Amino acid sequence: HIDKIIEIIRTSSDSNVVKQQLSSEEYGFSIEQIDAILSLRLGRLTSLEEEKLRQEHNQLSIDITSCKNILNDNSLVNDIIKSELKELSTKYGQPRRTEIESGSTAIIN
Repeated sequence: HIDKIIEIIRTSSDSNVVKQQLSSEEYGFSIEQIDAILSLRLGRLTSLEEEKLRQEHNQLSIDITSCKNILNDNSLVNDIIKSELKELSTKYGQPRRTEIESGSTAIIN
């Protein structure tokens, strides 16, 4: 996609044409994303930057898949919650400072 986007930027007569093309259903960029793309200098979109972008995209895709898997599995959600609660208990847990006694007590005004 990045080659097509660069071609659109280079061949368009002005930024409004670029915005119109990049906001189409084919690309689906938001106005904020298009503004960010247009603010980039094309020199930064070299093959090195392109490779970094691809690596970031791949990592984000992996993260998204992982998050979707977690959300679709209640037992996994519960395991994560238990694990995080144990970590918090270990980090911040302190023994109880007050005693709890059985029996009823009345509050008198």
